[in-house]
Amino acid sequence: MSEGGGLSAGELQRRAIRGATWSTVSSVIALPLAILVSVVLARTLGPQEFARFAFLSFLVPLLFAVTDLGFGQAMTRAASQSFAAGNLAATRDLIGKALGWNLLRLPIVSAITVMVVRPDPVLAAILVGSIVASNAGSGLLFSIQAENRGAVSAKLAFLAAVTSGISSMVAALTGASGTTVFVVNLVAGVVIVPCWILVANPSLRRAAMIPRMPRALPDAFWRYAITALVLSLLSTLVFSRSEVAILELLGEHQALAVFALAFGLAQRLTTPVDTILGPLTPALSAIAGAHPDRMRAGFDRALRLSSTAVAFLAGAAVVGTMLIAPVLFGPEYAGTGTAFAALAVVSLLRAAGQPYLALAHAIGRPGILLRANIVALVVDVALAVALIPPLGVWGAVIANAVGGAIAIAMTVRATVVASDLGRVDVPFVRLALLALLSSAAAYGLGLGGGEIHAVVGAMAAFAGGTACFVVLARLSGGLLPAADADVLFDLLPARLVRVARPVVLAPTQAA
Repeated sequence: MSEGGGLSAGELQRRAIRGATWSTVSSVIALPLAILVSVVLARTLGPQEFARFAFLSFLVPLLFAVTDLGFGQAMTRAASQSFAAGNLAATRDLIGKALGWNLLRLPIVSAITVMVVRPDPVLAAILVGSIVASNAGSGLLFSIQAENRGAVSAKLAFLAAVTSGISSMVAALTGASGTTVFVVNLVAGVVIVPCWILVANPSLRRAAMIPRMPRALPDAFWRYAITALVLSLLSTLVFSRSEVAILELLGEHQALAVFALAFGLAQRLTTPVDTILGPLTPALSAIAGAHPDRMRAGFDRALRLSSTAVAFLAGAAVVGTMLIAPVLFGPEYAGTGTAFAALAVVSLLRAAGQPYLALAHAIGRPGILLRANIVALVVDVALAVALIPPLGVWGAVIANAVGGAIAIAMTVRATVVASDLGRVDVPFVRLALLALLSSAAAYGLGLGGGEIHAVVGAMAAFAGGTACFVVLARLSGGLLPAADADVLFDLLPARLVRVARPVVLAPTQAA
């Protein structure tokens, strides 16, 4: 841990990779629990109450983002740059202002959340208490982000996810409503607030607990913040479960429940890769400010890692998940598996392209993402309104998939032009072929095993897709250049290295 600020390009890269690695490891470990939570909630709540839970899970985080006005994203960028440059005084000042901002907006956030959730008085008091605790400790969170300590953030996020998941299941199994389960889920995550105090850098901890008025901020701070806010909202509406709002308005609760489950599975499929973006954005921002000559190398490495991980997930997990979904959720949620497969394609493409999103933020060009998401949202909403009434859940699936694909394509193209990237050193064609061939093998084995039992077919698909991908990857020369693999091997726990080296990450030759 750096006490006085100032991070070299090598240290920034190491922290980014460590953060991404721990985020991925913790997400993989938490994935079975997340799926178990979905199964328990869906089966115990039923479509009607599960639809209510899913609607609140979409709407409340969106409202949190609106009331923040993009301040958090802009502050993370500014604080990470000042700390990387060695300006500890400026970092302390920024962290104090971040805390001051969150305390100022606290009454608004609390009032809006209670109005939307409409809990009983006791639950309302607990809900408000959790919001107060998280906002009051937010300066500590900003101090961790300023140092690019993504590994610490990942471990704490894992703790919050486990606590929230277990608490939600207990609430559902005891007969709680969808609204109550949502409140329990939200409140349980506050368990990480005391942890922020323990892990915060002593040189920043005091400043993180003394609020300052959020004024005299860096140049163009609010311009970046508002742009980031609009972008975040648009991205959420395009790539998240925004269709649940239209389904809710139309009273399509059964379709809403199926869509929410399918979308949730698609998001969980790419969770290990999605976690890369968390530590990657502040890391690239810091490198852009302190070591701009090293940014291209960092971007290329991140793109190779995300693309390789996505190819593996596509070949190993999509077909098996599609086949096991009917067994997990039961006949009340018929169609979840096939809807998942369609949504998984866009989720995988977005995960692979996350380094482009981080790069656009790092070079201060969020307008690129803004334009792409505006176009995508218009198409998404138009298709949802037109297709949901006649097609139900598949209208929502089509709208989400088309909107997401448009946003991805426009973002990649515009970022390449704006940053003058040129050709990137990633074997996209080979990775796509590995994924397609592995998926085909998984589907064939799944159909064969399904003649015995659906579970047998799903397990055969998982095993066959994984084995096919591993064998084809090794026969075609490995997946990653030696330098990329060595960085991961230096950071992974020894037991994981022993598994990874001879299998997926074996750097038999440069890509």
